[in-house]
Amino acid sequence: MMPPDSPRPGSDPLHAAAIGEILGRLGRGEISSEEITRTCIERARAVEPAIHAFLAIDEEGALEQARRSDRR
Repeated sequence: MMPPDSPRPGSDPLHAAAIGEILGRLGRGEISSEEITRTCIERARAVEPAIHAFLAIDEEGALEQARRSDRR
């Protein structure tokens, strides 16, 4: 049994979820590649001022690749 203060699987924000959980949700059709990509872009924008990790983020390119993946 999980401790009462532990988040339940699927209740974490997507950016904090384990990759296995994300892949499972993607495989079950609960989320799309585009949604995952948008979440990653939003998170990168949110933390970039503090971490200065990116020279550029190709948002449109990433979203287009995600949409292509979703169409498969």
